[in-house]
Order: sequence, then structure tokens, then C-alpha cells
Amino acid sequence: MPTVKEIRDASRELGRAQGAEKRYEAETKLINLLLQALKDPSLANLHDRLRLDLEKLLRKDVE
Repeated sequence: MPTVKEIRDASRELGRAQGAEKRYEAETKLINLLLQALKDPSLANLHDRLRLDLEKLLRKDVE
């Protein structure tokens, strides 16, 4: 399961990504980490926040 630090790092990486391909790779990495974290019961206190972050990313991807 991913750590909070790994998720934060992936989020920062997404913010710094330049170009469509790099942004896609960073989004994919972050989404996969968020999905893994949602399955981890030890991160229950982060679930709501992660779910909102994931929904925001997915909505942005559709636009």
C-alpha cells in the first residue's frame, strides 16, 4: 500500500509535469496510488479526501 508521502510526491510530480505525455504518466501514477490507498483500511481517515481527489482528477480528465 502506498504511503502518504508517496501520494504527496506523485501529486507534486503531476503539478510539475510538462507536456501531454508526462502529464498523462503522472496522472496515471497518482490515480493508481489513490486507488490502492482507498483499498487500505489502515488509511481509513484519508479515504474521503482521497475519494474527492480522485473524483476531481477523473472529472478533469473528461473535460
